[in-house]
Amino acid sequence: MTAPSADLATFRTPPSGLTADQVEERVAAGRTNAFESPTSRTPREIVRANVFTVFNGLLLSLLVIIIATGQWQNGLFGGVIVANSAIGIVQELRAKRTLDRLAILNAPRARVVRDTRCPRTATCTSRRASRSTSRC
Repeated sequence: MTAPSADLATFRTPPSGLTADQVEERVAAGRTNAFESPTSRTPREIVRANVFTVFNGLLLSLLVIIIATGQWQNGLFGGVIVANSAIGIVQELRAKRTLDRLAILNAPRARVVRDTRCPRTATCTSRRASRSTSRC
């Protein structure tokens, strides 16, 4: 294991918090801790995954063969391709919406300290209600 370099000291935050100037400097340098973790697939990925399946591919190839022979009446099973895709897409979009709502409930919380004070953020307001000063 190697010893930590001296550059790590520039990334450490003092217990008193950062000043407004330090925050601006770090944001300008791209040194933020903003991170977006995808909670689920995008709607485009959901549609693609439900339309381009092996089952739909097999049914589509059989439908093309039947239509090529001129017996389109026998190809009414082509509706199964549409129904299969539609049902899968609707179910997965509903599940995605539910998972996205649950992800909000599980959002991480952080205590923000600026110039030795806790500014008005969602994480500090509950603590501030119990204290008369705005120190965290």
